[in-house]
Amino acid sequence: MNSFPLYIHVPFCLSKCAYCDFFSVVSKSYVPEKYVEALIKDAREKVQLYQIESWSSIYIGGGTPSLLSEAQIKLLFTAILELCPLNKNAEITFEANPDDITPELLSSLKSLGVNRLSIGIQSFNDKVLSTIGRRANEDQNRAALKCIQKNWLQKNISSESLHSPSFRFSADLIAGLPYQSDTDFLRGLRELINYNPDHISLYSLMLEEGTPLTKAVVCKKVPYDVDKADEQWLLGRDELIKAGYLQYEVSNFCKPHCESQHNMAYWQLENYIGIGAGGSGTVENKKTGEAYRWTGVRDIEKYCACRKADKETISKSQRRIEFLMMGFRTARGVNALEYKKRFGSSLDDDIGTVFSRWQKRNLAQKHFLNITKGIEIDNKKQKNATEFWALTSDGLSWLNQFLQEII
Repeated sequence: MNSFPLYIHVPFCLSKCAYCDFFSVVSKSYVPEKYVEALIKDAREKVQLYQIESWSSIYIGGGTPSLLSEAQIKLLFTAILELCPLNKNAEITFEANPDDITPELLSSLKSLGVNRLSIGIQSFNDKVLSTIGRRANEDQNRAALKCIQKNWLQKNISSESLHSPSFRFSADLIAGLPYQSDTDFLRGLRELINYNPDHISLYSLMLEEGTPLTKAVVCKKVPYDVDKADEQWLLGRDELIKAGYLQYEVSNFCKPHCESQHNMAYWQLENYIGIGAGGSGTVENKKTGEAYRWTGVRDIEKYCACRKADKETISKSQRRIEFLMMGFRTARGVNALEYKKRFGSSLDDDIGTVFSRWQKRNLAQKHFLNITKGIEIDNKKQKNATEFWALTSDGLSWLNQFLQEII
């Protein structure tokens, strides 16, 4: 079956966060009807063009998707699922701002088939949240988390029984934010863990060129220390691991069996469909190894008028680099057999010398997985054993240096 992950970009915000460089526009508390209509037309065109038969996952991101009205959400989901059915057990994620979380919204999302919620907490310190331009304050963050516990998560689920829960939720937190001490950061992380999310994305603050926060740091109006940010992130990583979360990707941690299906498709360099102004997608030509990539034009009016997109062709050699860059982000690493199948050469031939050097420093490892069950196995002679090359937990902290050496 010709199945694809689908990303839907909703680039509207009531206000922009000071650190964000994603495409979004400030709206007047609503998403225009014509934008939802354009999304549906965009999806229909992609289904026809790529002969899509089903959706393997759906991710509605932004921007702020929770600015969509309940009627717009229903219209969008109904249309998308009329175009193609969902695969069995498909993950459907909806991003929301904490101050948009209500029992009514959660009930509506559940009724439409959404089974995974993603919310940006970022911090539990009001001064920090104000400095980075977040809409929600710490009390609103807590209110949202309590609402999720009461109205989203299944009743009587213990942390030990979170094996593929029916309704999941992920939360984001950022280390290294201005005015955030290590003590404040760890207190906030522990508080978040107590709300029992099955997935936590923990980022170290990155200063993106042209953002208000970067300008404020450059002008020394706001303090920032990149080394302290990295050290704070490491404290958070250790705290999450101690609490039973698995680091399955550089910045992503989860309870067992609660990885983001949708994001794993990105990291394994699978084809995916993206719709919306600023939404990207990539589809590979299996015969040539090249890929076609598009990004919806970053202009709401132009997108609504004719769904324009910026387009590029990714060469097979570029795809090989992307395969390594994305695969080594994950704890499972790069599938050695898939690499040879797609690019015609072996990992040993292409990066073996560098990899051996990192192995000797205990920063890299080769291991075997039963990919049909997604479990670690002891030796390559077992049925369905597949060899993976990966960085260790310590090695992931040096990912950028490793990539520079192999590319």
